[in-house]
Amino acid sequence: MSPEEQVLARRILEAGRGGSQEELPAAPERRRDWSGELRAAGLEKVWQLECRLAPVVSAMRQRGFRVDMKMLESLARTTEKNRAEAEKKVQEALGEGLNPRSPKQVKEALEKRGLKLKSTDEVSLVMCGDAAAELVLKSRAAEKRAQMIATYREAVGKDERIHAEFDPLGTATGRFSCREPNLQNVGRDAGMRSCFVAGPKQVLVIADYSQIELRVAAFLAKEEAMLAAFRCGQDIHALTAGKLAGKAADRVGEEKRKLAKAVNFGLLYGMSARGLAEYGRISFGLKLSEKEARDFRGKFFGAYPCLQRWHDEARQAAEDPEVGEVRTLYGRRRWLPPPGGRMDWARFTALVNTPVQGTCGDAIKRAMVALADVPLVSTVHDELIVEVAEKESEAMADRVAEAMRAGFAGMVPEDLIGVAVRRAASWGGEKLFPS
Repeated sequence: MSPEEQVLARRILEAGRGGSQEELPAAPERRRDWSGELRAAGLEKVWQLECRLAPVVSAMRQRGFRVDMKMLESLARTTEKNRAEAEKKVQEALGEGLNPRSPKQVKEALEKRGLKLKSTDEVSLVMCGDAAAELVLKSRAAEKRAQMIATYREAVGKDERIHAEFDPLGTATGRFSCREPNLQNVGRDAGMRSCFVAGPKQVLVIADYSQIELRVAAFLAKEEAMLAAFRCGQDIHALTAGKLAGKAADRVGEEKRKLAKAVNFGLLYGMSARGLAEYGRISFGLKLSEKEARDFRGKFFGAYPCLQRWHDEARQAAEDPEVGEVRTLYGRRRWLPPPGGRMDWARFTALVNTPVQGTCGDAIKRAMVALADVPLVSTVHDELIVEVAEKESEAMADRVAEAMRAGFAGMVPEDLIGVAVRRAASWGGEKLFPS
């Protein structure tokens, strides 16, 4: 084994043990070969995948992701203007000179309005439902976006590209992390995404697994109602909306569908009623009481009993001291902390998250290896982005989609895997690029 391969072997063997992957020593113990340990742990296949992936990731970083600097500068100016306006509104509501970034000042100002808050974090401010608290949230969001833009501006090289560092073993589940800068922070921000562009006479081919965590979880739980919906192309959020409302899926409106989306994603990993109410408010703008969330939680698991059983089995395993690890469908291992007290929740979370998220991570890595000769410029969560000549983009779109579907071979049936592909001039482009 080369020194690099030894590091990969050690990180694979130790995944989930002793904190985050980034906290592990940079260098392995002084030994030449970890093959015996990998073989005994059933991790040779995982190690081989990571070894084949390493040069693909290195090439992706060297290639970089092109940035439209004029657009980024324009976005920076707009964001700074919005930040200043938001801060002014906060001060008009809570007092001149107040710093919205100061938890102490915000807490004291809101208490003067009769609000008793233990914290001024996002959840607390969202759930209190106060208009001034909403202004603080908007101000902080604008500040966060301004900082993100500044970070990206500093990271753009002379070639007008960002060469981010992708770590294939950066999370305990085996999914990628990203830094210098973290492109995962862009999220679904359309304005930010539009700043990442293809070069002259080039097109971005952007391929994204569709609702992949729900699909993999349904397969693992053997939840037939969900599996049937995915196989026939039915809208899973409309299906859930119908079950929550007691109506046919085609008779629910967009608001009910949005609620169902929050319920699907929120309850997939065992979120509590309170957690669902907070998640619905923060991520979807839903005014959902804890009582309503509890009712929806009951209806959800009543409609999908196999998901409930899957969670129950994970909870039992979380309390079992003999269960010390969890695996993805590809065989990747994650060590679990010892049971007891709060660790039981951490163990339960790992027992449901890892087989789903880790399997998705393994699949996209297999796809990247199959696309080793393709000019990849980024991977974010369940997305692959390729920069290619316009005339080659249609064929490339087909190839990338096929590789992503094949990434699940031997793990999840192909008829359950959905891949959405578009060709656009920018990462935020929604329309097909004219061919």
